[in-house]
Amino acid sequence: MKKGLLFLLSIVLILTFSHCIEDGIETPESEVATFDTSEFGEFNVDAGAGIQIIPGTVPANNNGEVGSVSFSIETQVESPRQLNTGASFKNDLIKFGPENLQLMAGTIGFAL
Repeated sequence: MKKGLLFLLSIVLILTFSHCIEDGIETPESEVATFDTSEFGEFNVDAGAGIQIIPGTVPANNNGEVGSVSFSIETQVESPRQLNTGASFKNDLIKFGPENLQLMAGTIGFAL
């Protein structure tokens, strides 16, 4: 129950603070889209990153009924760890979510 409320709160915050541009400085973008077991679809952020979902990507729930998952894309996120000396990023980091979701190989496409 607590995880569900935390997840719902994080989605609300992401949607509330998503995509602003002030004084020519691009701020981080966040987009969330929900797909169910039988859906095909895709969504993108203005920076060009996107997710494509094919039917079967989202697993059925424990009862065998149609399940749903909210996927997210966040741009300009912080690095999860320090890079080695002399290494640098070529582009801004992009985070795809939800974290720790396990999917079958070949059922999801990422556009960068």
